[in-house]
Amino acid sequence: MKTLNKIGSGKKVIVAEIPAGKGARERLLSHGISVGTIVDVKRNPPVEGPLILEVHGKEETLGRGVASKVVVEEL
Repeated sequence: MKTLNKIGSGKKVIVAEIPAGKGARERLLSHGISVGTIVDVKRNPPVEGPLILEVHGKEETLGRGVASKVVVEEL
């Protein structure tokens, strides 16, 4: 398994676990991301910048730091 920030653009993943603190979990929930959520990685720049994701049919932007706290499995 990998963290969300390591997934390349164009991949679809499912959230396996979120080993993060309360603040990061709340931030992820505000974007519709929780364990079991399917996430489509639209854009993940190779070096820096936020990830552009599609979650529940809606485009979301997520910072690399928070994305590094989301463990996912590729579909």
